[in-house]
Amino acid sequence: MRAENYADPAEMEQKIQEWKSMISRHVRPRPHWRLEPSRAALVVVDVQHAFCDPAGSHHLPAFSAVEDRLKRLVHAWRAYRRPVAWTRHAHESPGKPCLHGDFWGSLIEAFSPDAEFHLAPFPGEWAERKETYDAFFGTALEAYLRQQDCTQVVVAGVLTHLCVETTVRSAFVRGFAPFVAMDACAANLEIFHQNSLLAMASGFAGILTVQEIIDACR
Repeated sequence: MRAENYADPAEMEQKIQEWKSMISRHVRPRPHWRLEPSRAALVVVDVQHAFCDPAGSHHLPAFSAVEDRLKRLVHAWRAYRRPVAWTRHAHESPGKPCLHGDFWGSLIEAFSPDAEFHLAPFPGEWAERKETYDAFFGTALEAYLRQQDCTQVVVAGVLTHLCVETTVRSAFVRGFAPFVAMDACAANLEIFHQNSLLAMASGFAGILTVQEIIDACR
């Protein structure tokens, strides 16, 4: 998987303005689509060694620019005492035929270092392994969110255009209003990250910064 280092921590404010400007040029504002943290859960998608550790098999260099922002978001969400849910993408039976293996030519094995969380869930936080892009498919995430009386989700993690976007689409279809932390997500190429933000903003999600999400919790 080809990957570029399209941002670093010192450039993030400039990048955020570029992404916001791109979205505003193509998508009409939706002021009625508002995040209400008291009704929302934070879903952190696939922040695991494979993608987020420099030694990972599919390392995303751009994750280093968003890691501290993601940590701030998780810390603020916990302080607000709202649910945090975590996923990691890994396959228990890597020798078993599946479309992921057919498409990519390899799989992340469930018990490999690549599969381990890069940022660790706290005890008691929902966490589950998945075997496809959608964090809802084949997991108990939907049941957990309904048990917590959540009607909204804030989604962050990797990769923006794959597991993040698929999970956001799935949340919308299931009746959860989704919001995406644009500067707490990363992809392997900036064009994938940008186009994914634009697609989500166009059809089914609010796109916010980490600071905007934190401000909404106050």
